[in-house]
Amino acid sequence: MTKVITSHKKFLIYITTLILWAIPLVMDVPSGTYEIIWLIYLIPPILITFHHGYKGGIVAGLLSVLLSLSFEVREYFLHSKEYNNGNFIVVLAIAAGVTAVTLGMGTLLRNVEREKKKLEKAIDRIICMRRGTK
Repeated sequence: MTKVITSHKKFLIYITTLILWAIPLVMDVPSGTYEIIWLIYLIPPILITFHHGYKGGIVAGLLSVLLSLSFEVREYFLHSKEYNNGNFIVVLAIAAGVTAVTLGMGTLLRNVEREKKKLEKAIDRIICMRRGTK
């Protein structure tokens, strides 16, 4: 009962993730007008967590946080005159949100998998017991 991810589905997940990671990099401006676009960074860790489990989600979450923070630091140094200092606070809040969502989703999915395995074992025992009584 393990889930199988086809190579086509993996490809779509990776392409979607890369596109979602690229959108804020293209849309963001130093003035902070489109800072909310960084919320898109919540989606890749969710996608990866669903399809690659807890560890994959953690890696995707870390990449999201590192990418957004490094872009913000780069923006600060390259465009210091028009940089809005509130941007960094927004990006830190989004990074905290990405971290919380990634850890929460990963933990929930890990618990679901654990319970699913317990149920499968219980079903197997019931099937064995029924076969023994016939």
